[in-house]
Amino acid sequence: PPEAAGLKPERVAAFLEKVRAGDSDAVVVLKNGQFVAGFGEQKPRMIYSITKAVTSLAAGGLFTQGSWKDVD
Repeated sequence: PPEAAGLKPERVAAFLEKVRAGDSDAVVVLKNGQFVAGFGEQKPRMIYSITKAVTSLAAGGLFTQGSWKDVD
């Protein structure tokens, strides 16, 4: 649940509502590697180039936190 992850449930619910209203048929919300919320059928999905963006975001976060000391 969102509150167990230190998130406000009403904000997570509002986010999920906006995502559902859009063109997405699935979403997963993670915090510190733990599942917080989400929706959608569990099945393989074609995600095309988004993998590069998500990987870059995760790498940048780790580097900023100091968890990743070197990029080589």
